[in-house]
Amino acid sequence: MKGSFEEIMARLELRQNHFMPPELLHSQFNTLEVPEDAITVSIMHTPKEIVSKIITAL
Repeated sequence: MKGSFEEIMARLELRQNHFMPPELLHSQFNTLEVPEDAITVSIMHTPKEIVSKIITAL
């Protein structure tokens, strides 16, 4: 799953009573190690589209 900082922050701000406060997102992006050889799918797709894209890539 791949999303920009802005996309993920927008989702975090909509969540209530979530264990991860939005303030931690910067540190998560700073330590993120993007794999070189992996299937990546945008978080902006619907769940059905995400599954379809993953199956196609496999």
